[in-house]
Amino acid sequence: MSHMQNDIHGLRCEMASTLERAARIQNEAAVVRAHLEGVEETPVHDGKASISRRVEELRGKKVANEKRQREFREELDGMSRGSVALEAETTELRRDLGRWRRAASEQSQRLSRADTKLQSLEKKRGELRTRRDQLEQLIAELCEKEDGTAAALQELRLQLQEATPDGLQQRRWWQATVALLLLLMCWLLFAW
Repeated sequence: MSHMQNDIHGLRCEMASTLERAARIQNEAAVVRAHLEGVEETPVHDGKASISRRVEELRGKKVANEKRQREFREELDGMSRGSVALEAETTELRRDLGRWRRAASEQSQRLSRADTKLQSLEKKRGELRTRRDQLEQLIAELCEKEDGTAAALQELRLQLQEATPDGLQQRRWWQATVALLLLLMCWLLFAW
């Protein structure tokens, strides 16, 4: 961008110097014309011819300078349009950069939140594993007790078969107690 500005400044300086030269040449031509008009025709035809040549040269230089000046102006206009387009593109790129920075910041925040959530889930997972291990141990203990209860129940049945009618009522009471205990154990087993 600064390189283009330097080029534009250089072209402006060159155009100003060209305009000054053109103005000097026009002044010289005007002086020569005035001098020619004021001079009566003299027998010296060579002097007039050299002055005419000089006037023609100056006219040619003037035309060339005007052409060059017009080219400089066109080039300067083109560079100005290019500079405006470049500034618009720079502005758009700055906006894009701002958007990308905001998006990167948002992604960083999302990553931080996801990392925190992941750590929380890992901790909860560890707690659930510990709880599962405790429940498995409790289930094993309850199964052992149930096996012991089932063996006791079998023994009681055998005793009942051998018992007298007075023991029948006691046997029914034990059966009901064992059934209730079994239901309670199952309930505890499946509740955990």
